[in-house]
Amino acid sequence: MDYFQLAVAVVGWMADGWANEERLPRGLFMSGSVGTVLALAVYIFRPPQGIFLNHGEAYHGTLICAAAWGLVPMVAGIWFSMAELRPGGWRVAAVLILGFTVLPLLLVLALVLGCFLPVKPEE
Repeated sequence: MDYFQLAVAVVGWMADGWANEERLPRGLFMSGSVGTVLALAVYIFRPPQGIFLNHGEAYHGTLICAAAWGLVPMVAGIWFSMAELRPGGWRVAAVLILGFTVLPLLLVLALVLGCFLPVKPEE
């Protein structure tokens, strides 16, 4: 499975959770866990490149923040999966967390795919 198929699967879980209230905790957990694992894998196996070439601290700090943010939907997915512990407006909170999970996931995918590589301007 390559990164594109993984991204499509995560978007599918997120869309499924958005549409179906009972599948929302699974979508939260899966999107958070994939984001965390992907950010940690990029942190471990990929050196800084592109605009981060001379800014290794910013590169690693970005990936650590993305991995830490991935833990938030994982914990929320576990918490919301227990029906007796759900607070009153849990669906609104879960959808907001799911929506904010997209940003770090896109950032990590951009780092994986090399979207921050400098492009030499045409002369």
